[in-house]
Amino acid sequence: MKKLLVSGASGFIGSNLSRLLKDKYNVIGLVRDASKIENEIGSFQIDLTKQIENLPNADYLVHLAALIRLEPPQTDEDLYKVNAIGTFNLLSAAKKSGIDKIIYISTVGIYGNREFNSKEEDKPNPSNTYSSTKLIGEEICKIFAENFNFKVIVLRFSGVYGGGRTRGVIYNSLSQAMKNEDIVIENTENSTWDPVYVKDVVKSISKSLDYLDEMDGNFMIFNIGLGHPITIKKITDEIVSITNSKSKVSFLGRAPDEHFSMDITRARALLEFEPMSIEESLRDFYEELKHD
Repeated sequence: MKKLLVSGASGFIGSNLSRLLKDKYNVIGLVRDASKIENEIGSFQIDLTKQIENLPNADYLVHLAALIRLEPPQTDEDLYKVNAIGTFNLLSAAKKSGIDKIIYISTVGIYGNREFNSKEEDKPNPSNTYSSTKLIGEEICKIFAENFNFKVIVLRFSGVYGGGRTRGVIYNSLSQAMKNEDIVIENTENSTWDPVYVKDVVKSISKSLDYLDEMDGNFMIFNIGLGHPITIKKITDEIVSITNSKSKVSFLGRAPDEHFSMDITRARALLEFEPMSIEESLRDFYEELKHD
């Protein structure tokens, strides 16, 4: 069984990834606090903001760990320390440890102004510090691929939802619908999103790990999302339907309209990635919440 290192294994995506891939790989979580790791996998303690002397021997590294939201007294400087410098520190340790097959997790936010059909080759235009630091991380990965013969795949995720994430419009709407509470959305009903289910995220990582062994070249970027825009109204209508809820949905229009989607043609062609439909993924998430 091949060995897989996962930074951020105790987080939302990392815990789902570790749980769903532990039968395919010997998974070791790279974390600051080993007590937060699920018992089914091993752990190795690291601090991304400091030089990492070594890593366990492994075949692959999935770099999920990142600082996304600031909590007082954190500042933008902390975002750079963890997301940019931390990526350099981790890849430097991987180089010393002979690990040269990397999956780096990035974000739709690097496209900046969210427009329809963003493609991997579109010019990045990050609109906030977090997205800027993730773009720097991508560039660091590219440098290691070009100079040290690493094989690196960058996955740019759109908004991720699913089991283990207890916030966000989709989770909140499902929770309220299950209790027949009214659902209030800050946006207008015409806002369009491109959400991606966490099980599809794990699927994309698994397929990327397989593709690393055969890909031509050393560096490639893939968009991972639903593959087409969907209105918030369509999402909430589906939630009310699958939960058979009496909830009423209102759209306040306080937040500006959002309109974005990502082109996933490359992922479909090369990774053979196909996301679940919004109906299927919402129903699956609903079944999980019912049993929590």
